[in-house]
Amino acid sequence: MKPIFICGVHKSGTSLLRSLLDGHPKLAVLPIESHFINHIGFEINYIFRRQFKTDFVLDDFFLKCNKLIEHYNNAPDFNKSDAQLNGKFDTNIFNDNLREKINQNSSFDDMFITYCDSIFLALNQKIDIKNKRLIEKSVENGEVALHYKKIFPNSKFIHIVRNPYANLVSLRKFKSSKGYPNIRKLISVLNDNYYNIERNKEIIGENYFLVNYEDIIEKPKHTLKDICKFLGVSYKENILLRPTSLGEIWTGNSFDSKKTSEINSENLYKWKNHIFPMETFLLNHFLKNRIIQYGYKIYNSKNSRIKFFFPIRGENFKTYILNRLCKYFHL
Repeated sequence: MKPIFICGVHKSGTSLLRSLLDGHPKLAVLPIESHFINHIGFEINYIFRRQFKTDFVLDDFFLKCNKLIEHYNNAPDFNKSDAQLNGKFDTNIFNDNLREKINQNSSFDDMFITYCDSIFLALNQKIDIKNKRLIEKSVENGEVALHYKKIFPNSKFIHIVRNPYANLVSLRKFKSSKGYPNIRKLISVLNDNYYNIERNKEIIGENYFLVNYEDIIEKPKHTLKDICKFLGVSYKENILLRPTSLGEIWTGNSFDSKKTSEINSENLYKWKNHIFPMETFLLNHFLKNRIIQYGYKIYNSKNSRIKFFFPIRGENFKTYILNRLCKYFHL
């Protein structure tokens, strides 16, 4: 098996990339995040999926898998389930296939393939994943890429990177349902992401491919041709420029954009209208070298040093103090 793993943090474009590859006849694209590494008990440091290492227990694995499927099945809107699969899973088929084919002696590679196959079957998708390149994306994949490489020595990885200013704005909106969040945690997510990229490129080498979100939006043909070359599949323009999920039109999971079934550059730089001076100040304080290293320009909000202390709507007193003091601490 030679699975392909899409890597990248929340709101960096991983769902878009998955949807663009969805219709390719040589690829079997899993429409949800499997979080397989979490399910088998490996330690995860990624702040939104964090867990300590636990011993593998088969019943716990089944329970976690079922809980995830129930989450997607019952999600009230697509922002909580970007694959838009609410109510489409047959949980009986999923659980029966999983329990029939996985036992205490199953290897992790067999478990992963059976798990993915069960997801397709539960969605009434009869896909022969053993004769196609399986593609999976989960937000912690950048961190756990070395685990997957050990399980699947011939696997490949595509890591998508987005302008950190835009990524932070989108991530902050994604995590602000209970008010303005602790900004240090969000910047730490981006910082850890860059560390994972450099480590993985060094160890995994030529099977680790880096792509910019902005290149997908602004020059999709050229970028997708490069991706197809890396994956060893033919470029099919009439399929790859049309985002889908299991063959159905995928309209995106952006918080700001209009829903669209096409690659749209209209909102690419709207982050400039939504970023706060405090955010640009702290990004430049902590990530200036990374921003330059990955080919982005340093952005400064007007009077950012003064406006740094302005409170932000939805920011409670405790969060305000933490956010203004965070520049004095390490990420």
